[in-house]
Amino acid sequence: MQLRAFSATIPNLDGVVSPTVFFDSIKVKYISLRNQGRYTTLPSASLYIHQINKAGKSFLGLVGCIDLREYLGGKIIPHEKTITSLEDKQIRLLNKTRAQLKPVMLAHRKTSGLQPLLHEVVELNSHFLEVNFEELGEMHRYWQVPEGELTERLLHLYRNEVPVAYVADGHHRLAANARLFQQTGQNEWVPAALYEEDQLRIFAFNRIVKIPKELSPIGFIARLSQFAEITPLPKEQKPLKPGELTVFMQGEWFRLTWKTSIANPQVHSRQLDVDRLNSLVLEGVLGISDIRSSKQVRYIEGVTPLSQLMQQVRWNKNMVLFCLPPIDLETFFYISDQRQTLPPKSTWFEPRIRSGVLVRELN
Repeated sequence: MQLRAFSATIPNLDGVVSPTVFFDSIKVKYISLRNQGRYTTLPSASLYIHQINKAGKSFLGLVGCIDLREYLGGKIIPHEKTITSLEDKQIRLLNKTRAQLKPVMLAHRKTSGLQPLLHEVVELNSHFLEVNFEELGEMHRYWQVPEGELTERLLHLYRNEVPVAYVADGHHRLAANARLFQQTGQNEWVPAALYEEDQLRIFAFNRIVKIPKELSPIGFIARLSQFAEITPLPKEQKPLKPGELTVFMQGEWFRLTWKTSIANPQVHSRQLDVDRLNSLVLEGVLGISDIRSSKQVRYIEGVTPLSQLMQQVRWNKNMVLFCLPPIDLETFFYISDQRQTLPPKSTWFEPRIRSGVLVRELN
């Protein structure tokens, strides 16, 4: 795939006590902050290395511009369907700010030599930007890749060893930029943060679901038992493996394990727990036909502690918490390669890119 260097616009954080507060609502504040001189565009175009340290783990990726023509041509593969109204919202933001405020996040297979090249830049050069999101427990650092040999080696590696990349986060931003490019023929390049598979972690999205008042907890459990074995748990627990969920309702935890007849691929062609939950429980038992927009379902990223989730449902007999196992990367790649899509809110990727830190202004 093709990459291109760009001149990033970066924040001036002098005197900023809390970067988390500074970047909060950056979509609304960006124009004002830029006019106040809080943002500066770097004088030369570069590729950038982005390092995120969180909870004792370091993630290292490369930031450069990707070609929207490769996205439209199928070399940059989404795994979610987009919603036109949300694309429209992103287009309005682009037209208002004239800036791409956040790189899209792409995953790709392991290459032969990317990490040594990135580490070479990190070890031999000083970072030009550091942002400590203390409340989030994240340290973000950025390096410019020097012009010349190192940049050319990175561009060559992506041209020759990365035939496709997979959208991890930013489906609507990417689709919105593509629509604008198709309409205007301008701005075919979009900033992206690219991560090899071993630099990523996938978490599930858990669900808090409102059940009808006329359906008692005992009745709900009875309905679930038609297609799952249900085992009481002594304390809170996330699912241990694919094929099971954990459920919290009325102060009690249960393990839900799909019955053999349900887990048989001939009965259910895609072996994804999120598919089974959606079709058998949310739609089949609760009658929720539009999973994407239903107000009965709230999606909570899988990194949220169970204790916080329990507080939201503990004393509400009409609320049920479903915890799902994460989809592994191989399954994610396979489904994407088949040009299939995952249900809404199936994956939560880490690390997370933050808005407003590395910006690309439009011409």
